Amino acid sequence: MRALRARWVPFKAGKPVARATAIASALLVSVVLIPGGLQMIRGGNQPFGWGTDHPAMLWVVWGAALGGATLGYYLRRRGTCGHCARG
Repeated sequence: MRALRARWVPFKAGKPVARATAIASALLVSVVLIPGGLQMIRGGNQPFGWGTDHPAMLWVVWGAALGGATLGYYLRRRGTCGHCARG
């Protein structure tokens, strides 16, 4: 299985990046986005206006989609099972 190569990662440009690094960072961001979006939905009457409130409410959808994509990436890139030998 080929290693993930990211050109945009500082100090690692073009070098292999561990799968756990990509998965952990994506999960961290998705876990932060969902409560942030829920907070904006609950307290949406902020004096900042619709330009800041309403787009932030979509963080819930974005966080859920990022979490689902991360789970799919993990399931696709994991190795074979030691017990049943399925991938």
